[in-house]
Amino acid sequence: MKKLIVRILKSNAFGRCLYKPLHALYRLYSVPHRRRLLKRYGPEVLSDLAKIFKRHQIPAFAAYGTMLGFVRDHGFIPHDDDMDIGIMPNTMTPQQLLRILLEKEKGFKILFIFRFRKQVVEFKVEYKHVPVDFFFFEGDENEVRCPLFFFKEEVNYPSPNANSMKILHLPPFKGITTVPVYGCDFPVLEDTENALAALYGEGWRIPDKKWNDDKRPHIDDISEFGYSISLEEAFQLEPQSNT
Repeated sequence: MKKLIVRILKSNAFGRCLYKPLHALYRLYSVPHRRRLLKRYGPEVLSDLAKIFKRHQIPAFAAYGTMLGFVRDHGFIPHDDDMDIGIMPNTMTPQQLLRILLEKEKGFKILFIFRFRKQVVEFKVEYKHVPVDFFFFEGDENEVRCPLFFFKEEVNYPSPNANSMKILHLPPFKGITTVPVYGCDFPVLEDTENALAALYGEGWRIPDKKWNDDKRPHIDDISEFGYSISLEEAFQLEPQSNT
């Protein structure tokens, strides 16, 4: 129902004007609720994910706010309401991971899937009441990139499934290590301090309650759109190889 309402609002200028205030009202209830669920079920979900990653040799790591919380706060950030997981560049396709989670494991429910330039680059699942966002980075020896999706009230979108885009630029990832959190060893990037400085600036150790993506040091607006798609469409976009 939520997805249908969002598509309707984004389909016309009047709806786009209503989107932000209605979304703010929705978040007044949904965000505190999700925070409570994360606090209650998050440690169990983390333990399960760590086992799943190890069992299937998934090159995953805590990303964005989840990594920040694990390194800076030794747990979830108090105002966080979901988990962010990254996949190392040029290793596993989103379709491969979707098959593992949906066919070889139990309890995962698809919430949304995003594509950009004919590639799936992000999807979100729900597991044991906790939303888990998976980001698929791309890059080389010079930099790592990740598309980010957002809404602009003033944009006349070509379809209700379209979203505005930013591209995040990060230093190359050196590898994956683990940190102890909530009784399990969870994977994070090896060079966490440099990664967090690139994501949140040199002051990442100081909590910022007014933080938003516009404050990221290395992020560019682009004119292209990204799109939310179905699971069936995601598999139709599956690349022939990982190279």
